[in-house]
Parts: sequence; structure tokens; C-alpha cells
Amino acid sequence: LELQVRTKGGESRYGLFNAVMMTLGNEKYLHTVMTDITDRTRLEEQLLIANERLHYLLSGTSAVIYTAKPYDDCGATFISENVSQLTGYKPDEFLETSSFWLDHVHPDDVEHILAELPLIFERNLHITNIVFSVRTAGISGCVMK
Repeated sequence: LELQVRTKGGESRYGLFNAVMMTLGNEKYLHTVMTDITDRTRLEEQLLIANERLHYLLSGTSAVIYTAKPYDDCGATFISENVSQLTGYKPDEFLETSSFWLDHVHPDDVEHILAELPLIFERNLHITNIVFSVRTAGISGCVMK
């Protein structure tokens, strides 16, 4: 059981309580141990706030943020939720099938992309722009960079 307690000085602390009923002779006792988890609880709260802020930043922009494997088919390992607004496809669709993104690039741009991808690694580029069109799920005029 996790509880917030107030110290004699008025400070809030968080405790993890464990209790066991014990019998000694004919007497019953409740043996209770409190472990101070204040630091852990405050770190969890800070992590939650940071995650909420990151989610807002990732989804509140028109740019799709993603990471991809630097080998094989360069399948996405993360893609921001706002990809749905841009392409009509859900993030999970990009993540479940590695070739999903390439399968949905406009056919006229596939050759161009496949020629550009190796150059990113040859030149050790961390940021690059490759402009191409994506076949969308019912959304017209989608160009990704």
C-alpha cells in the first residue's frame, strides 16, 4: 500500500507500507514496515511530466519525427503520431511492417530514394533531406522531406 504521509515538520513524504498479522502467545500483533519511496515517487512524477511534454512536442508539429534501422530496408523503429494527419496511416502500420514506408512512396520516387539512402551512411550524415511523395490513405498532395 502506497500512502502519502506528513512529517512532524509538515513535509509530505511517500511511503510503501507492508503489514503482517502475527500471533505471539495469545496476543495478536500487526507488524508494519514503511519504506520511504519519496525520491522514487517524485522522479516518477517528473518522468510523467517530461513524457507528456515530449508527446505534446512530437504531436503538435506538422513535421513527422521518426527513427529507422540503418540497415536492410531501413524500417521505422519510431514514428510520431501526427503521421496519421499527414498520410492517413496509423503509426503502428509503419512499425509493424518494415517495408511499409517504401511500399507507400510514390512509384516515381522509389528509385530516387533508393539511390539517396546509401549516401546518408557513406557521408556519415546525421541529418538529411530527401524529398518524395507518399501515397496516402485518402489524403491528397502529401510530400515528405
